[in-house]
Amino acid sequence: MRNLILIGLLFSLSLFACEKAPEAPTQEEVESFLLSPSPGETFRRGEAIQIQANFSAEDWEMHGYELYVLDTSNYDLLFSAGLHTHEGLLEIDTSWVYTDSLSRAAELEIRCYIDHKGNYVQQIVPITLVP
Repeated sequence: MRNLILIGLLFSLSLFACEKAPEAPTQEEVESFLLSPSPGETFRRGEAIQIQANFSAEDWEMHGYELYVLDTSNYDLLFSAGLHTHEGLLEIDTSWVYTDSLSRAAELEIRCYIDHKGNYVQQIVPITLVP
């Protein structure tokens, strides 16, 4: 009986000693490619801003993206979009038309979520918006 308890204890310890496999890629394992807009690009009122980017992580599922266009002087939100998905390749292809009559220094921020804990990789692109 004593040997049986000892074997059970050793088996239990071996289970706890195993490292749990990671559930998501690390930020370094995610490749990101911003296709448009280009950093520093200027857009006029009424012009469509094409937002295209790819995020990929070989052998992993990512959990979606969020994108924001923010006025950098006061961080007003000018545009946002997002998608919750489970894909190894996230292809972002959306557009937005600037309709305001103010000149603004802005930034496009794209967050690609790599897990359900809120971890993400991001791309930030400065752009200029003019009337």
